[in-house]
Amino acid sequence: MSLLNDALRKKESEARSSPQVEAAALFQGRRGRRLGKRYLAAGICAALVLLGAAGAWGWRHWHAGDGPDGALGAQPAAAAPTTPADEPMPAPQPEVAEQGPTAPTPEPIPTVAPQVAPAAQAAEAHPLPMRMPMPEPVVIAPKPEAKPQTQSPSAAVRRAPPASMERAAAQPPATLPARRITSEPLYQKARLFQRQGRTPEALAMYREVLKIDPNHFDTRLNMSSIYLETGQFDQAYALAADLHRQAPAHPQAMLNLAIAQVGCGRAAEALPLLDRVAALPQAPLYTIYFHKGVALRQLGQTTAAIAWYRKAEALNPGDGRLLFNLALAYDQDQAYDQAVDYYLKYMQAAKEGLDAAGRGQIQGRVRALQAELAAADNGEQKP
Repeated sequence: MSLLNDALRKKESEARSSPQVEAAALFQGRRGRRLGKRYLAAGICAALVLLGAAGAWGWRHWHAGDGPDGALGAQPAAAAPTTPADEPMPAPQPEVAEQGPTAPTPEPIPTVAPQVAPAAQAAEAHPLPMRMPMPEPVVIAPKPEAKPQTQSPSAAVRRAPPASMERAAAQPPATLPARRITSEPLYQKARLFQRQGRTPEALAMYREVLKIDPNHFDTRLNMSSIYLETGQFDQAYALAADLHRQAPAHPQAMLNLAIAQVGCGRAAEALPLLDRVAALPQAPLYTIYFHKGVALRQLGQTTAAIAWYRKAEALNPGDGRLLFNLALAYDQDQAYDQAVDYYLKYMQAAKEGLDAAGRGQIQGRVRALQAELAAADNGEQKP
């Protein structure tokens, strides 16, 4: 009984395993056939790509003039629709008959030619025959030669500038007027130098003013004053005389001319001008009195000169020039005691302004006058 049961179980197991073995064998056969179909389709697609590339390359050289006949620029009878040369032409796809479910395909490998998807797998056991379409020729239009752009006569006429513009272009550009340099800033700077006692700089700046404005009245007047202060009486006289001719009633011009005449030894001509200036309102009386004293002493009128000196001393008693001129006037008038007094006052007022040589001369004159006074006193005491 047990043997019978074992035999039945064995038979049942064999019956159950035989369909699986047949299915496995059938699956293996179908799998091999599928792989064969896949390789066949890949080979066909690769051949089509190569044929399409070869045909395009040959057509391009044929069209460019490298054909067997050697003709250049041969055009086909019927040109196919053109596409830009830079865009790749899609390769023709093989026509496949009724397709069944396909197995997953491997990723395509990038090549120079456009990528082509592998052919689909047929569900049948045997693939249907496929038609191999010939690749259509690709027409590449030749690039037109660059031609120089020319304008039509009408366009040239329209763009031509008007005659007025042509004349304006032909004429040289008008030069802008040069910036006018005025003398006023230079004059003010020269006055500043003069007030600061910088005489050389003031004279140089006044000369620059005269280069711009040779008839600048105030500049010439101030230059004459500087010449008088520095003892250049001839230059001062030339300027002051011309200014007086231009403006006879100008107070400063009259005074400068009178002082220049005194410095040049024309005392008789200076006295009337000094009197005219003294009669004017707000006249510089000290300067007038002092120079009247100098003019009178030149004319030998010592006593009158001393009188005008004393009037000037009342206005400015510390002026060293006045003290020295008073000393000279008293010395000339033989009033030796007053002369010694004013010589000593002058040396005290001059201090550092008097050099050693000048101080020595004055001291020698003072000793001589003191000796003269002592001798006169001794003579008067003798019986």
